[in-house]
Amino acid sequence: MFALPWYSILLISIPQTIVSILIGFQLFNLRLDFKKCLVVAIVVGIVTYFLRGALVMPGIHTVLIYED
Repeated sequence: MFALPWYSILLISIPQTIVSILIGFQLFNLRLDFKKCLVVAIVVGIVTYFLRGALVMPGIHTVLIYED
């Protein structure tokens, strides 16, 4: 599988993860510190970047990064 460009992770994956986390917590009336949300989003972005380039069976990387 091809690796994602770094700017795709920076401009799409990380903001999408932040919005998903914040909306998910707000649906349950829970407040989340933005700094913690940002750290989680960056970790997910890094994991996504490396898993997409890994030589694993097709579809396994999707299951592993299902958080998005």
